Amino acid sequence: MNSSKKQRISPEEIDEIQQIKNHLFKMPAREAEIAFKRLLELNQARDFSAHEPAYVDMMNKIGEYYGRHGMIEKSTAVFTGLLDYARKHKLPEAVRHTRANLGICKAQTGHLLEAVEIWQEVLQETIDPNKKMDMMNNICAMYGAMGELNKAIDFAYRTIDLAEAEGLHEHKITPMINLGTAYERGEENEKALNSYHEALELACEYKLVHRQYEITNNLSVCYVSTRDYDKALHYAFESLELRKEYTTEIKLATPYNNIGSIYENSGDFEKAFQYYNLAVGLYRKDAVSLSLVNCIINLASVHMKQEHYDTALQHLAEAVGIMEHMDGPPLKARIASMYADVYAGMQDYARAFEYQRENSEILRAKLKRLKENSISKNEAEYYRKKIEKQAQIYKEQNSELKKKNRIIRKTTKELRDGYRNLSDTVEMLNWMIGVITHDVRAPLANYYRIISMMLDKDIPASEHEDYLKSMKKSSENVLKLISEMLDGIRLQRHNIDSKLNLETCNIVFILASLIDIYQPIAKQKSINLVCNYASDEIVTKVDSDLLKIVVRNLLNNALKFTPEGGEVTLDARVHENIVQITIEDNGVGMKSSEIAALRRGQSIKGNSATKEGGIGLGLILIRDSLKKMKGELKIESKPGKGTKFTIRLLLAE
Repeated sequence: MNSSKKQRISPEEIDEIQQIKNHLFKMPAREAEIAFKRLLELNQARDFSAHEPAYVDMMNKIGEYYGRHGMIEKSTAVFTGLLDYARKHKLPEAVRHTRANLGICKAQTGHLLEAVEIWQEVLQETIDPNKKMDMMNNICAMYGAMGELNKAIDFAYRTIDLAEAEGLHEHKITPMINLGTAYERGEENEKALNSYHEALELACEYKLVHRQYEITNNLSVCYVSTRDYDKALHYAFESLELRKEYTTEIKLATPYNNIGSIYENSGDFEKAFQYYNLAVGLYRKDAVSLSLVNCIINLASVHMKQEHYDTALQHLAEAVGIMEHMDGPPLKARIASMYADVYAGMQDYARAFEYQRENSEILRAKLKRLKENSISKNEAEYYRKKIEKQAQIYKEQNSELKKKNRIIRKTTKELRDGYRNLSDTVEMLNWMIGVITHDVRAPLANYYRIISMMLDKDIPASEHEDYLKSMKKSSENVLKLISEMLDGIRLQRHNIDSKLNLETCNIVFILASLIDIYQPIAKQKSINLVCNYASDEIVTKVDSDLLKIVVRNLLNNALKFTPEGGEVTLDARVHENIVQITIEDNGVGMKSSEIAALRRGQSIKGNSATKEGGIGLGLILIRDSLKKMKGELKIESKPGKGTKFTIRLLLAE
């Protein structure tokens, strides 16, 4: 740190560094880039000789930013220089923190064992629980990457226990992700999915978007293992959209790779190539990494399945070249296995056998390590008793604290549940007021005017019957609307726990009845309400009352968010044994962040162009309703272009 001819750092600038330090990786990509450039500017122009902690904070963030954006050489150089600085100025905490970050650089370049050794040393020297958990999470992830699954699971649970003991529930997210990854690698997919979903729930609760796109990506991979490709693609594209909004381009490689894997496993090789090549292109811009190797092997796999053996061998040769200076037994085993399959496909059985033997040796070495890590029954019993004794002492010393923590957690949960229920109730009341205001008051006002004109004899007596018939039909529609609105309120109150009445029915009649209700409402706003049915009979198994509420709510929202002169289309058709009901408008549309908010159960505000309130029953209620009927909801929207909701239901057998 050369302080000559530099202006001394000001207190305001030190505060600015602290703000950036606390929020840099929670900012959207563009804001984070601006903040990072500000740190570089301060490093070049300011003298930190009297403010060593601020300098350490700043340089750590600069190094972390480089590392997270794939510039590993720059990151390593920053941390190496900072480590020398911290040792020279006798800053032990800075030394530990910087060594830990250097461990991450080692891991990113494939030197996993070196990384684990560094973190183990730092862990032994660390007292602060937050930093302990950071080290334990890192060690857990590396053991998982090296195939040491028992160790990975052990560290994950130890970290979760520490977070629970300290009351740091947000810090359970990372070990839960690591736990899910370890279970997934051990082919315990149900346990993996449970861990990921629990982590996603916490990430949404604490509004940690960067963790949300990471977890949704993991969920997509895990659903591939269960062959649920629809859910896999759903979570993969959700992760991709979140990353597009909150990260830089280089971070899109992971979801691209996963989407390619999903398409490969489902047999769509053309799309698999498309997304794998997108991922490889981005990984090549990054530092050489295990992720790049994995993606290159994926390309080889698709070529092998299409019997393009020469191209597959070229990709495998590149993967081997990259792996020469890296740790990673699982990937080396995968490469050997792939070579064996390719040569077997080419009927070169001698080479296939040679590579299969290499794969077996790698697996035997892994088995040997697992055996070395196991202990005898007597030794296990000894440690079990010792742990039980220590646990009893711990319980006695901390019983009062635990009791208070339980009370606090219970109270917090009750408050959170109460707030959620209150929010749902307020949302329902707002929706109900909107329906009464727009969909009930208008017909009643028309009845009043017509009856007044009859009494004042402004309408000839000969026309009374026609008017009364029209009012009767209109009042029937209003009565239906009120009844269905009350059904919606009951569903909200019971959180859709009431027993379903599933029956096979022709949904064309249901949709036509809803169009009759909403056609007058659309005309009042000068909106063209169009309905298209691919057939007069589209049969599926649903609860007709529940489907009416869902479709009516989506129609209501479409009309709300479409300005005068716009168009709303309801379309129903069958595609590949799936019934698709689409409600599309050309209204104000939504941003991807607004769609993500809806998926988390949050409402969004209306738009001044429509002069309407926010969305009605709420996406969570609609989604859960469809899930009970073995259906799902897909959302597509662009600001200024409109929104498209697609309901997907199973075709009746």
